[in-house]
Amino acid sequence: MKCRYAVFVALLLLVFKPVWVMAEITDELLLSRVTAPDLLPFQDIQPQLLQPYQAASKQSFESLADAVLTYENIQNNGRWRTFSAGPLLRQGDRHPQVSQLKAHLQWLGDLPPQDILSLGSRLFDRALHQALLRFQARHSVKADGVLGPKTRALLNVPPWQRIDQLVLNMYRQQQNEINDDVYLHINLPEYNLRFYQFGEVLLEMRAVVGKRTRQTPEFSAAVTKLIINPDWNVPKSIAYRDILPKLHNDPEFLRKRNLRVVSGWQLPRVEVPEHQVDFDRMYQGAEYYRFWEPPGETNTLGRMKFQLDSDNSIYLHDTQQKNLFDAESRAFSSGCIRLESPRALADTLMRVANQWTPEVLDPLFDGPDMIKLRVGKNILVHVTYWTAWLDKRGVLHFANDMYERDSVDFAVMQERQRQHRKEVDVAANWLKTVQVGTP
Repeated sequence: MKCRYAVFVALLLLVFKPVWVMAEITDELLLSRVTAPDLLPFQDIQPQLLQPYQAASKQSFESLADAVLTYENIQNNGRWRTFSAGPLLRQGDRHPQVSQLKAHLQWLGDLPPQDILSLGSRLFDRALHQALLRFQARHSVKADGVLGPKTRALLNVPPWQRIDQLVLNMYRQQQNEINDDVYLHINLPEYNLRFYQFGEVLLEMRAVVGKRTRQTPEFSAAVTKLIINPDWNVPKSIAYRDILPKLHNDPEFLRKRNLRVVSGWQLPRVEVPEHQVDFDRMYQGAEYYRFWEPPGETNTLGRMKFQLDSDNSIYLHDTQQKNLFDAESRAFSSGCIRLESPRALADTLMRVANQWTPEVLDPLFDGPDMIKLRVGKNILVHVTYWTAWLDKRGVLHFANDMYERDSVDFAVMQERQRQHRKEVDVAANWLKTVQVGTP
């Protein structure tokens, strides 16, 4: 009987292990987190105020939990202060906020430790310029080394808020762990794609993702095909939101965009002459009409499309709007993900999956015909929504909560934590009952 009881307890431990692991995180880092104190006035730089932050500051972390501890040290010290509005400050300027900025960036690990005289100086020196560039890059904004309104706003985010953000993203990353040897990772708030192989980044590029009103979801799916010179089957949502309203105002819109109206999905396609189109049948009825764009140099999807086996109609593709990649915030699409360097991804993907060299692909791009190539290896694309993460060097990064999901996900995390705690309590009480009744 004792043996059977021990086996049952072991099984119960296996069942509830994920719950308890999460409970450890939320109990220590979430439910008992410190609340925001009143922001104390901060006098001129003083040695006794700097020392605790020098001990807390770090350049890199082992985990997000490690970063939480650093922010708790800053929070509990009670000397955090905000930056007031001020002029644009850059290298070579002198201003009272310069000494405050030096102390702040040293606490956060962006500015290496300096002596008290250097920290107290109001001169915006080269070391501070480099530190501010690091801070801006880590917070996913344009790194220009200038202290302006946007950078002041980031510096003013209080430690308790960063702690909540870190805990939430620990939870997100636990729920969707990435353990593949080879994979693509697109982190939506970062507007970036990385191709990983055995922990090394083979390729990195900027990406354009869904706008706030047409959000790109989080999902994982395999890349199944590389399509050269793709056509575009216009989704109903885009037809109604974008094309039909423009067509109403401009009868030449379809011709300008090289869009055709086709009937159904049979092959060969049945094109409907524009003067015969019954717009009441667009995407409606058994034999509906729809918009289709043939392959070509001006095709909306560009020269390449990467087909995924997802059930949400999201895929990766080239684009005609190359200028969008220069924007700091790149949420412009209708949900699909546009790539800065699709040919580089095609070369790397087919090399890893099919053992093809770029020279094999070169002649396929010479002609106008659509060509579909099967990807020979199962390579997943993980699309995530992380607003805090560590890079491969352990450097901590933050990103803007562009879809405003953090507060919603935080509430969901808390509720799940409460439910898990109830389940653990019920299981523990039941075990006590069984133990009491066991001879």
